Amino acid sequence: MDAVLIAGGVAPLELAKVAGDSRKGLFVFEGQPLVQRVIGVLRASGIGRIALVGSEVLLAHMEEDPSQLVFVPEGSEPVENLLRGVERLGLPDEARFLHCAVDLPMLTVHALCDWLSAIPNESDVAVAFIPDTVFAQRFPGAPYRAVRFREGAFLNASMSLMRVRFLKSQAPHLQQLARARKSLPRFTLSLVSWLGFRLLTVGIPAMARFLTGRLALQSLPTLAQRALGVRLHVYPHAMPELAYDIDTVEDYRYAQAWLQAHATHQREGG
Repeated sequence: MDAVLIAGGVAPLELAKVAGDSRKGLFVFEGQPLVQRVIGVLRASGIGRIALVGSEVLLAHMEEDPSQLVFVPEGSEPVENLLRGVERLGLPDEARFLHCAVDLPMLTVHALCDWLSAIPNESDVAVAFIPDTVFAQRFPGAPYRAVRFREGAFLNASMSLMRVRFLKSQAPHLQQLARARKSLPRFTLSLVSWLGFRLLTVGIPAMARFLTGRLALQSLPTLAQRALGVRLHVYPHAMPELAYDIDTVEDYRYAQAWLQAHATHQREGG
């Protein structure tokens, strides 16, 4: 399986000042830029080719031979970047690929392989969720943002598995969702718009349950099949390392401290 690693965009000004760079991929953890850390995990997890979507400045800070990567100049939109990566890899419509964010300092081979091994071959889309209690146990005191479902509160992983055909056919709707992802009201309206004529039977009831925390996480595959004809796989037992991303100064500082303490613990044989 190939991967599209999204490493574009610019960090918020305050975060960039604290981290020492405006590019999240160049944030340094344990002496290594994030882009290099994540690529190392992807390769060790059995991922094949990697399309790195971002700025050329990333390549200049990497230790490995840039020829081992498929570099793709970034566009202005997240979904556009996915499409660019897929096109550059030359993937056919029936192929599946891993979409991964670059700002994952806690990512491990074990966590990634655990999720990938649980995904059925027939899935068009696969997403991973982590119970907030599990996340808090692994990273005590860490800042996080969770979504409430009937089964409890969950964090979503900063990666997904996707079939190329699904990405291409749903690109306009995915683009709307990506733009609205930071605002729950806007995200909800975009999702309802995506469901279109299915509003009465699927959209409105599902959105009502979601907004009140009564939507079952395990019902999402059925809703996706009914509304879009998409085979969605939801994995609600993913490891916390897949969900810890860097959006704020607090995220950055906690990750730095946690990794330093974890490294010290390992050196001392704990």
